[in-house]
Amino acid sequence: MLDPEEKEFLLSTLEYRIDDQNFLHIRIDKQEAYMGKLRIVEGGDAIAMKVKVISYPAKKEKIVEISKELIKNGY
Repeated sequence: MLDPEEKEFLLSTLEYRIDDQNFLHIRIDKQEAYMGKLRIVEGGDAIAMKVKVISYPAKKEKIVEISKELIKNGY
């Protein structure tokens, strides 16, 4: 689970993490994950996650809204 600071960082950068095909891109520090802590990183030794977010209509604004709700609720 993300700690509150990591969650806030993810929410603040969310629009930049969603591409034109509605994939949400998140990179997690691999060493921290091994130790049981999720830390969002921009590069380096990371676990890359690519999440397809589906909505109707498939507009970026709607995808951002759905993604925010998912992150806020801990999914």
